[in-house]
Amino acid sequence: MFDKSGLLAKKDEALHFIYEETPVCRMEVEVTEGFAVAEVKLQNCKEDTDNTDWENRLDPDKGELKTAELFIKVEVAENGLKVVNDGVFLEGKPFNMNGTTVVQDIYHDGKIGRVEYQVGEVKMKKVKFIYHDSSKKKHKLGKFNIVWAQKWKDATKHSWKGGDLGWKKVTVGGQTRYYQYDEKRKTPLVTPFNNLGEDKLFSYSHEGINIELYEKTDREYHNPIAMATIFGALAEVGFSDVVCNGSVGIDATGAYSLTHYNGISTDFKFLRKDKKKAKIDKDANGALIPIILSNDSELDIDRQNTFIDALHKFGWGVTEKNLANKTSENKKFNHCKNDSHHWNHLHIQGIKPNYKN
Repeated sequence: MFDKSGLLAKKDEALHFIYEETPVCRMEVEVTEGFAVAEVKLQNCKEDTDNTDWENRLDPDKGELKTAELFIKVEVAENGLKVVNDGVFLEGKPFNMNGTTVVQDIYHDGKIGRVEYQVGEVKMKKVKFIYHDSSKKKHKLGKFNIVWAQKWKDATKHSWKGGDLGWKKVTVGGQTRYYQYDEKRKTPLVTPFNNLGEDKLFSYSHEGINIELYEKTDREYHNPIAMATIFGALAEVGFSDVVCNGSVGIDATGAYSLTHYNGISTDFKFLRKDKKKAKIDKDANGALIPIILSNDSELDIDRQNTFIDALHKFGWGVTEKNLANKTSENKKFNHCKNDSHHWNHLHIQGIKPNYKN
C-alpha cells in the first residue's frame, strides 16, 4: 500500500499497517475463485495504538487538515494468473484517508456546518471550531478534545426507577436523580475551557469578532453542535459578561438537572446593567457579585433579549421555548416561556440547528 500524497510515507515507500495482528508492509493472500481478499488495519505500528504519528501528519499544528491518497500494488506469485493495470489499483481514484479531527464551521447568518462525529465504528477525537464572519473571514476559535460519554434517553427524580434495569442513580448536591441508558450508544462532548481553576474562561478576539464565555460549575461539557451554536450567538452579540451555569459533567448527565443530559440544554446567569459577572467579579468590599434575579430592576432586559435572539437565530427555543421567569416589567423574555423554577437563570432548550447546505 502506498500514499500518493506523500503524507504518510515517501514516494515509492510502502506503508506499514496491521495484518492478522502483525505490523507489516507487505502481505501474501491466496487467490480463491478469482479474488484475493484481505482485511487490514490502517495503523502505522502496533505499539502506537492511537496512531499519533499519522494523526499529526493529517492534522498538523499549523495549517489545514490533510488527506492521504492511498493506492495498492499487486504482484502475482504463480503463473496462470493475470493482473490488470500492471498491478496498480486506486492510483487514479485513490482511497482518501483522513485523521480523526473534524472541522465544525459556524456562520454569521445563524447556520452551522453538518459534521459526522462518528463514521461507522470510528469516533472522532478532536474538533476545530471555525467562525465565518460577514466578510467571509475565517476565525479559528480553537481545537478541542472530544470526550465520548454514555448516551442517555430519559431522566427522573422518582426513586422507584432506580430498581429498574437500565437506569443509573446519580447523587449531586444531596439530590438524587436517575438516568436511563440509551443502550450502548455514546455521545460526543467537548469543553472549551482549558484552564483548570475554579473560574473557567474561553475568550477569542480578532478583527472585530469578540467571544467571551465564563463558567464556574463542573458541568462544563457540551455537545459540540450545541457548543458551535453558542459560539455563534456569542460572536454575534460580542458581550464580555456572559456566565454559563453549565450543561453536563463528563458523564453526560447534568445532575441534578433532569433536562441537560447529553450536553444539549444549557443554563446562563442573567445579564446585569452594570455588566458585572455574577459569582466571578467582586464589589468594592471584595465580596463576589451575587446572582441577579429575573425580576430585578438591575437586570439588563434589552441585552438579555439581544442574547436570546442571537441564540434563537442559531436554533435555540425553536422546537420548545426556553425557560425564564418574568421580568421586573412583568413580561416574558424573547423566545421564552415563563417558569417559576427559573427565576435565577436562563435555561435554553429546544434546539433545531440550521445546517448550511
